[in-house]
Amino acid sequence: ALISHLEAALRVRAADAQASQGPSHQDASGTVNPSRDMKLELSRGALEGLLGLEPVRCLAEAASDTLESLVRKAPSLTSAASRARLCFKLRRRAAVAGSETDVIPFHCDASLVVVNVALNDNFVGAKLLFATEHGRMEAPSRSAGDATAHDCTVVHGVTRLASGVRYNLYAIYEEVPLGSAAAA
Repeated sequence: ALISHLEAALRVRAADAQASQGPSHQDASGTVNPSRDMKLELSRGALEGLLGLEPVRCLAEAASDTLESLVRKAPSLTSAASRARLCFKLRRRAAVAGSETDVIPFHCDASLVVVNVALNDNFVGAKLLFATEHGRMEAPSRSAGDATAHDCTVVHGVTRLASGVRYNLYAIYEEVPLGSAAAA
């Protein structure tokens, strides 16, 4: 496990505390439902305050290693990778009335790299699925604290969340567009 159960529990509490304050999910009608989906970007310092230096270093290293692997696999992304910024996001997704059929369809991420840490496992559904190069589906078994890492070339999706609340912590390398202040 990338992080301990205690560290995962701390993040879950932080997510619950922020659920009514952070940016929230908008459904198809444009209605905001903070009890359904909450995403919160955390600074590295804030995350280190929750977890300590070593777990955050390990998470950042896993993301960096995945980014290096991506550049070896897809050299055309070297320039984008050189401008990438590492960020950390906490997500809380709940099964609520009206969300019984919601899935995250198969897609490739806009982010260059995602390291996804499961913070809990006491929910039903919401299985992470990867489409392999050989046309197979893989659904890694993950307990609280376990992580998966993938890059923007990997097709994946998530099954419906039937019941409970799913918490995840992400370390993400996002491309900073050329000409933006962050790229300078």
